Amino acid sequence: MGPAALLFAGCSHDGFNRSVMEVVSVNAGAPVIVYQRDLGADRTINTADDFISASSVTVTVANRANEGSLSATESEPFGAFIIDRVNIQWQPLGPDAAADPLLAYDRSYELNEIVRRGTQVNLSIVLVTDEMKSQPFLQDLVNTEDVLLANAILTFTGHDTAASDTPYSFGVTIPVQFAGVAASK
Repeated sequence: MGPAALLFAGCSHDGFNRSVMEVVSVNAGAPVIVYQRDLGADRTINTADDFISASSVTVTVANRANEGSLSATESEPFGAFIIDRVNIQWQPLGPDAAADPLLAYDRSYELNEIVRRGTQVNLSIVLVTDEMKSQPFLQDLVNTEDVLLANAILTFTGHDTAASDTPYSFGVTIPVQFAGVAASK
């Protein structure tokens, strides 16, 4: 199952065609698998070179013209869009989803990314922090073949360069699989 995009489209009453902000790719189309521990150079579990690191995904976003017009400049509505923030909300999947500890790890953080009209930008988004990976409910996956399934719902909020007081949002839902260990390359 691939990511599902939420789109933002603006309409204008002042004669300008506005843009559509959209997610066009997540992780270059590859599945998102979050490993709890990397086995390090020796590729052996529970040795001194094992390590835990944050898990990120690359999200490609685009600012494309609505109604096919690319004539707006940055000072005109939606000539460029500034992404100010990303919100990450976890949606556990499975029979015990309502009591899932993942729900405590919803968070948001600031971004400052400019996406000019007619372009795409790659954003590196930290989905799972080191602190989250150190929690027992994820550490318990290390010596097992068990997996935990969830959706990460990313909502990007920002504004166009001409109307900073009017926020707009767009986003994507990313299927995520949590697993035990990965071997370093």
